[in-house]
Amino acid sequence: MINDVLTSGKGPGVIGMLLAVVVLAGFSGLGLMVLNSDSYEEVPLSERVTTQLVQLDDLEADIGERREELEKYRTFQNELSKKPLFESRLARVDERVAALKAESEALIGDIETVGTDWETYKANYRKNERARIRGVNYDLSATHGEKFKKVKITGANPIEIRAMLSSGPRGIPYQELPEDLQDLLQFDEEEANAYLVAIGKMEAKKTENLKKFDKLREEADAIQDAEQKASKIARLRRSVVTATNRARAKRSEAAKYSVRAQRELAKVNSAKAAGRMTIGMTKVSQYKRRAASARRAAASFESKAAKMSSEILSLRRR
Repeated sequence: MINDVLTSGKGPGVIGMLLAVVVLAGFSGLGLMVLNSDSYEEVPLSERVTTQLVQLDDLEADIGERREELEKYRTFQNELSKKPLFESRLARVDERVAALKAESEALIGDIETVGTDWETYKANYRKNERARIRGVNYDLSATHGEKFKKVKITGANPIEIRAMLSSGPRGIPYQELPEDLQDLLQFDEEEANAYLVAIGKMEAKKTENLKKFDKLREEADAIQDAEQKASKIARLRRSVVTATNRARAKRSEAAKYSVRAQRELAKVNSAKAAGRMTIGMTKVSQYKRRAASARRAAASFESKAAKMSSEILSLRRR
């Protein structure tokens, strides 16, 4: 309730009444103290007066502070009454700021659109002019001498034009071209630098791809070599088995003829011992020759099998 009174229009009057009551109470106390001689019988009059003057000064100081607070309160009340005006002005400022922000964003969009359109126009112009100049004979004698009196332009890129001379094709950097030709084809350093960067990236990518290709080719060659080696080893193994089997067959054949030769020789010796005539030695010689031939063939097959087995071991070590 007290806060409501202080914040209402009656606040200043109430505070004034309170201050008056305080002042009256102070003077009443002072009068009582002076009249009450029993309380101050032992205190000199001059001292009592001095004490009262000090209290009076304190009271006046307190009254002054109260007045300052009252003045501040009145000032606050005055400013508070202006709050709706300030809020209205602030709202208008906010609206203006929002409008300016919207205008700025629209202007930025327009600038970006114009810039994009301009860059697109320049790119299309360069493309068309550089395409149109292909096959045109151009006089470059002013910058390159009489040999360049009639030069056939075969193409143009951001760093040079390509020209066909009597000595063959040649690239001419745009910095060495006449200013009118530079202006016609719209050469500039920024585009040239971007083109060189792109070329550098392409070359780096090409080198990287070549390395990958070489690696893949090495892997393919290694796989092919391994397959060829495996195929050769398998073929040699089959040949070793065949040669070994033939060697065994020839050894068996040699043993068979050796047995026959021994039997025939036994028959011949028995006939001689009995005094009979025989032609068995012819068969013995034939069997011995066949046995020797079979042993030589077996040795040849065994030698081939050993050689091929050694080759298989050599292939596996690679």
